[in-house]
Amino acid sequence: MTEKDPERLKEFEARLKSARERIKGPPGSDMQNAPGDSKMAAAGLRMSLELVVGIVFGLGLGWTLDHWLGTKPWFMIIFMFLGLGGGIANILRFARTLQNDQK
Repeated sequence: MTEKDPERLKEFEARLKSARERIKGPPGSDMQNAPGDSKMAAAGLRMSLELVVGIVFGLGLGWTLDHWLGTKPWFMIIFMFLGLGGGIANILRFARTLQNDQK
């Protein structure tokens, strides 16, 4: 080892520390709220997907029954509304669990 190695190591540690502070922000900054914000964003995405999947599943099932029975578009309309109701029920159930978790 040469005499400059400990000096270079301290210099490297200082640069590394400053880079980490730039990424994370200084202690006590608003970036510490990010995990909670990402949880709420994930919850919103899940709720919207619950609704869309319910409607699409209802439409697909209704279209299949209409195609098989030759009753177009009655089953597709009925199952679309049933899928919408199921999606809303899932959203309400998930929102209730979110509310209980926050308490």
